[in-house]
Amino acid sequence: MTFVSEPHEDFHQKKKREFESLFENYDCPFDAWDSNTSKALLHLEYTDWLLGVADWSTLLTLTFRDPIAFDPALSKFNRLIQVLNRDLFGERYTRIVKHSYFSYVRCTEYQERDVLHFHVLIDRPFDYSLTHSLWNKWAGFAHTRKIINSYSAIRYITKYAIKEGDIKVYRAKKLYVPKQYPIWWKDSPVEII
Repeated sequence: MTFVSEPHEDFHQKKKREFESLFENYDCPFDAWDSNTSKALLHLEYTDWLLGVADWSTLLTLTFRDPIAFDPALSKFNRLIQVLNRDLFGERYTRIVKHSYFSYVRCTEYQERDVLHFHVLIDRPFDYSLTHSLWNKWAGFAHTRKIINSYSAIRYITKYAIKEGDIKVYRAKKLYVPKQYPIWWKDSPVEII
């Protein structure tokens, strides 16, 4: 997997100028929005925005073993978020952290075999072992990588949202920490990107 280096400001400005003149070249505005230029600019804007949302530390890929519709897949993802939060903050975790103690960006992608999977950026420590064992039991397999270059990781996952999928961003309301740190809270050995 190859990641591109961060573009120079001139590249951003050039894409914005191309976008501004884009609508002049099309009879129908929908054609302009479907163009490669608008997709490239939207990709840059998503990337710039997500860089400021959180300090992303982990890229989690959740793959399904079998074909699954979007709504049941989303239910499994939401269940995983609930279990990870409940495991750390207890049964009534929503009274403490609301939806989740960590921020995340979830992008949807359909693989070549037409099976859905999720790419998820996460900003806080979470239990990798629990994530892998639950996802393997419920759905398929999970792959976890530590992020070294946030820009590259964001570009990687947002390209799927621009291409065909969707993107969901959740930002934790504040920095939540457990009363007692579990053993897994420190960095776990994962592949580095």
